Amino acid sequence: MLKLISKIFIALLILTIPFEVTAQNHWALMARNLGPSRTLRGKVSMMVVYVSTPQYRWSESEIKSTFNRIWEAAYAMESEARRYGVRLNMQDWKYYTVSMPMEHFSTDLSWYWYLMHNFFRVENMQAYHNAMRRIENADDTPIIFMLKRPNDPGNVIGRTQVVTTYAGNWNEEFSFLFCGQGFYGNYLFHELMHQYGAMDFYDYNHEGVQDIARQCFGRTCMIDNEYVVDPLTAYLIGWINYLPKNAQIFLNYTAGRR
Repeated sequence: MLKLISKIFIALLILTIPFEVTAQNHWALMARNLGPSRTLRGKVSMMVVYVSTPQYRWSESEIKSTFNRIWEAAYAMESEARRYGVRLNMQDWKYYTVSMPMEHFSTDLSWYWYLMHNFFRVENMQAYHNAMRRIENADDTPIIFMLKRPNDPGNVIGRTQVVTTYAGNWNEEFSFLFCGQGFYGNYLFHELMHQYGAMDFYDYNHEGVQDIARQCFGRTCMIDNEYVVDPLTAYLIGWINYLPKNAQIFLNYTAGRR
């Protein structure tokens, strides 16, 4: 009953609260335009890298079994972009396979630097992005690592990483997915939203963010892992350049909750 009353209260707020200007330091806005992945419009060529280790190796048939899910995610992203009046072409994506001599994907990202120096042969992800944009004649080239291993101890299926350099520039941005227990296109869809500035709307520690997001947006890829881009996420990834009223209300009532 208390939960129902809370939802009704939030719904009433959405109907009655006037539009207000929200400070740009809100936690939900912090990743907007943060890393090198900035243009989710035009021609976007995904670079999908299948990473094998001595313990977890991809076979060719396993790799090919993921292709339909990747196409599904690409078509869904194009469809959602059209809904916001944005032209997006994600059909020309590439895949690569790479083997590594290490078993553990440690928190210090040593596996990532190993790939940068030994596989991509670039100093940082920014250099890779710049080179691949020219080669592919693309507006952007996001990278996704597919790891053939079970979910990490925190039961995380995917993660997007933005890494700063010593100079203070955000030059490294990529996603990685744990595929040891299956792979679904909505996981890729969700992580790509993160690469372009989106934030999760589910609760980390019972902050109440998720209930407010439900009332403001309904279904959204940032809670449900569905192929639905809500208005705030559309703003964060650059599909619209204004904050709709329901997005502004969400920001007003979730400020300081994380």
